[in-house]
Amino acid sequence: MGRSEVLAVAILCVLSFLWLLPFWSVITTALKDDLEARLTVPVVPPSRPTLVPFARALEAMKQGLFNSLVFTIFATIFSTLIGSVNGYFLSQIRFKHSDIVFLFLSFGIFIPYHAIAIPLIMVT
Repeated sequence: MGRSEVLAVAILCVLSFLWLLPFWSVITTALKDDLEARLTVPVVPPSRPTLVPFARALEAMKQGLFNSLVFTIFATIFSTLIGSVNGYFLSQIRFKHSDIVFLFLSFGIFIPYHAIAIPLIMVT
């Protein structure tokens, strides 16, 4: 390896370290208890790793996670049923403007959700 390749590898190693440092800080801080997290630097590994903060967070979010799961299951089932009925209707029954309806539905598949969500937020 030439000098330029060694320099490139060294620069990439330093940049990789700097890129991974926040992830390391999050992991080490998450494994500390409250007092140690307040008193030590985030990059220092915990003296006694603990999962108690995760248990407390999960306990606090338990009802919300359950509600999200129930809502997601029913929304998925409802959306699948409605979509299946509409798909069957469009494939089997021909009416005057069925090609145009199919074209607009196809466009809806290809438009990213964020392109529609931002204008909706601005309107409300």
